[in-house]
This record gives sequence, structure tokens and C-alpha cells, in this order.
Amino acid sequence: MPNQRRSTMQVSFSAPDIHELFAERRARQEPAFAADLNEQVIHFPEKICDGWLRRLQLRPGMEMVMQNFHFRDALSLAIQEKGNISLLRFGFGITGETNGKIAGQNREIQFRAKHFAVGFTTDADTGTIEYARGQQNLLATYLDLDTLNTLIGQQLEYLPKELGQALAGQPMPLYLQTGRMTPAMEFVTQQVIHCPYQGLTKRLYLEGKVLELLALSLHQIAEEASTSTQKKTLKASDIEQIHHASEILLSNLEAPPSLMELSRLVSLNDYKLKIGFRQVFGTTVFGYLYQHRMQRAQALLAAGERSVSAVAELVGYTNLSAFSTAFKRKFGLSPNSYKQRR
Repeated sequence: MPNQRRSTMQVSFSAPDIHELFAERRARQEPAFAADLNEQVIHFPEKICDGWLRRLQLRPGMEMVMQNFHFRDALSLAIQEKGNISLLRFGFGITGETNGKIAGQNREIQFRAKHFAVGFTTDADTGTIEYARGQQNLLATYLDLDTLNTLIGQQLEYLPKELGQALAGQPMPLYLQTGRMTPAMEFVTQQVIHCPYQGLTKRLYLEGKVLELLALSLHQIAEEASTSTQKKTLKASDIEQIHHASEILLSNLEAPPSLMELSRLVSLNDYKLKIGFRQVFGTTVFGYLYQHRMQRAQALLAAGERSVSAVAELVGYTNLSAFSTAFKRKFGLSPNSYKQRR
């Protein structure tokens, strides 16, 4: 069985270890697996964590995984995973933080909330993963390279260079791109987590979201690459102030400051603020505010405890018609229709 230490648990997992832990659950008559035709839920043994992993096979070559874990202590896992050597994985951090290192690769990988990662390894994955104490929520999607090739067609020039090389059959031991999630990515991940459908409708809906997340991820990688030279003009202190500006907006959705007021509050001129938002968040200041206002409005309407007019005021709209127009542009439904469907 895995070796354990009290302060930071060091666990080395092999296939027999995992089988033994799940066998213990079965012996106690605790269900470890629940599944239907296209969906499987794995409840993890308490020696690892409290939580579950939900795996959905959307179509051949396309899979989605949702992880919901709670670690009572910081946990370090030694991993060895073979197979699935031609899968492109793109993951999105919802809560928590992990750090990892792939054996033979001189590179540390950090993955935390509100960040995404796109990549794959063409060899067996071995190394370590360290999980911080507390809640860990992650959404990951997988596409095999044949499926991705079918989607991309002959347009490899539009992909990040390393990914295009891998699809063209060139040897590539490791491909990994990371970045901060845009508001659009955050919004789509929440749509996935709160998917309202079942059966075939659910599968088709989630297939569309996988493609949407793929498009958003590749677009963001391309945007960051194209603006890498410009980014050098932003100092670390500038980027810190851009994040501070975003926090001010999120704390004041009902009555946000004007662009000039926001510039003054974070001690950046309005030009640098606008450029900074595009480079850090992939959208304008207004676009960032709009995305989060709509996300908040959706959550409030889904809760069903407030009227449409009250929700509009809470997210900063004094004109109900303007709020309805903005909401319908985002979700395809009026606020009243959305609330009634919930």
C-alpha cells in the first residue's frame, strides 16, 4: 500500500495500489463506480481524498472529465500512467492549485484556479503531482489527434507551431501551453458544470462546449503569441495593477467606476489599462465587465429568489430593456424566459 506521512502525504500509485484501495471500498460495500452508457462516476477512496471524478465519453475520440476533490492535507502523488499517448488535453482550473513535474522534463508545471493548460506528452507520463490542501475542482477535455486532425483539416498554419508539428507527425516529447482563462472561458466552464440537459441532448450540448473551449483556448494562445512583443512593455507591477483593476470591477458590478476613475484607482493611464486588459484577459475593460455581469445575472436568475428587475439592478442595469437585450444577446433567451425554464 502507499507510504503515508502526516504533514505531507507521499503516495506512490501503481495499478495494484489503486485496485487495492478500490477493493477496500467494495469490501465495505461503498460504491466506487456508477456508470451509464456514456458516463462514469468514480468515487475516490478516503485515503486519497473526499470526492469524485466524472468521465463522459461524448463520441469516439472526444472525452470530458470533471474532478471534484477535497484534500484534508496537502498531498503529493508519484504517478505512472501509460497509454493514451496521442490525446490532446485542455484543462481549466475552477478552484485549488496543483504543481507537477514530468520525469525527464526539466520543467515544473503549475496549474491553479482561473488558468488553463493545453498539451500532451507522447511518452508515458511519470512524475509527481502536488495538491494543495482544500477544494480542487477541474474541468478537462480530451481529443485524440485523429479527431483533432479531422476538425482542423489542412489549416495547420492556424495552430500553435508545436501543436501543428505534432499533428504533422513530427516527434514531440512534450507540448504544453498555459495561460489565464478569459471571461469567455470561465463562462463556458460554468455552462458545462451547470448543464441543464440529460441524455442525448446533454451529450450534444457538451460536444458543442468542448469545441467552443478548444476554439477559445487556441485563440487565446494565438493572441498571447501575437502580442508577446507588446507584453514586454508591461512591467510586472503593471500586470499586478491590471488584476487589481479587475477585482475592483468584480466588487462593483452594480455601480462600476468609469474607465478614467478605474485608471486613477490603480495608478495606470487609460491607454495602458485598455491594452493591459486585452493582453491579460483577452477582452476589453467593458467586455470583461459585461461577461461577469451576465454570469452573475445568470446565477441569480437560476437561483429563482429575485425578480428580473431586481437582478438587473444588482448587476448594474437601471434600464430593464437594456438588461434584457444584453442578456438575450449572451444567452439567446430573455431573462424572463430563462428564469421560467429553471
